[in-house]
Amino acid sequence: MNAADDPKTARQWYEWSIIEADPVLKDSAHGALRVLEQHGLIWDHGEQRVASPHEVQREYEISPYGDYLIERLAAPGE
Repeated sequence: MNAADDPKTARQWYEWSIIEADPVLKDSAHGALRVLEQHGLIWDHGEQRVASPHEVQREYEISPYGDYLIERLAAPGE
């Protein structure tokens, strides 16, 4: 998240940042990212150097299709 807590501006995801946000996801974050990528909901931007102690990790960004799905899920029931 960013300072404004706006999820649409938090574009880059890393496995460590997901685990930091919700430690319960420690054992499933990697697998969940792979499934989201397989379905075109996120894009893998390859390995990126990140702050210690994480060093190098894969960076993911939500795709336009992922944005669309989130908006549909957040919409009130019709």
